[in-house]
Amino acid sequence: RLVGPYGDGGIRLGGPDVEEVDDNSKADVLVVAQCAFSLWRRRPLWDALWNEPAIRERPERVVLTDCSDDWPLPPLPGVIYARCGLTGAQLREYPSAVAIAWPAPDLSPWEEVYPGKPFLYDVGFVGWRTPRPETEVAVESVRREFGDRARLEVFDGFHGHRHPRAGNHRRGEPMDDPETEAREHLYRHVLFSSRLLLSPQSIEGVLRYRFFEAASAARVPVLVGNDYVIPRAEGRSWGEVFPEILPNAAGDTGPILREWLSDLTDDEIRTRGKLLQGFYRTHWHKDRQPEITAEIVRERLGIA
Repeated sequence: RLVGPYGDGGIRLGGPDVEEVDDNSKADVLVVAQCAFSLWRRRPLWDALWNEPAIRERPERVVLTDCSDDWPLPPLPGVIYARCGLTGAQLREYPSAVAIAWPAPDLSPWEEVYPGKPFLYDVGFVGWRTPRPETEVAVESVRREFGDRARLEVFDGFHGHRHPRAGNHRRGEPMDDPETEAREHLYRHVLFSSRLLLSPQSIEGVLRYRFFEAASAARVPVLVGNDYVIPRAEGRSWGEVFPEILPNAAGDTGPILREWLSDLTDDEIRTRGKLLQGFYRTHWHKDRQPEITAEIVRERLGIA
């Protein structure tokens, strides 16, 4: 990791071949311990980071991570910039960036509570409205096409990843939030009871948490968006695994999903969900992030 006044944000590389040293000049790789946004919002520290001699001499061996909706852009080219929510536009602007998954919770343990057999709904969605039109347009199309065979709940406020017993102190909510707890219960019920789960983009090109949560639970998401970068999936075609719908076709989401489902049995849908779950556990699981980042570094530097 990078030794210096940049705080310990807990970001690490993982694996048996990883050893931390206390001298930047002796390090093969310099890992910035805090995420980019945390440093970027404190500009003097951000500027100082890029003036570190060890970084200026070999930026291609610097590892920077970020999990924010902002786009703190390193002033030096070539940094291994592992970023949640990386968009195609950002990758074109900074080609050494690489997509990593949002730290979405692994919802698979809840399957024992919400077994989801048989499926109760063809399509489900529980989430917030978002400033973009894709969510409402896709939801209304599904509602028209599937009627009672769809379970669709759209909320005005951002719900996000909040533990039902934790609340959100920054918004002044109490520790015990009955509304959040009820919403979490509804979400898990719909998640495990639906053949397909809508995951429309809330920011252009950004995969939302719902995509990774569905994968963790061996359920099939429906991406409605464009210009996104699926982490660790370079060159892989996903069309046979889950539906992908462009924003300009969001109004036809219902008929598109009706046709997609018409060729599949429930067992085939579950097989696709299990395939995604396996990919999630290997490449997207939040508890494996240090190892996944180390794999990215090895690939970039040509280390076996």
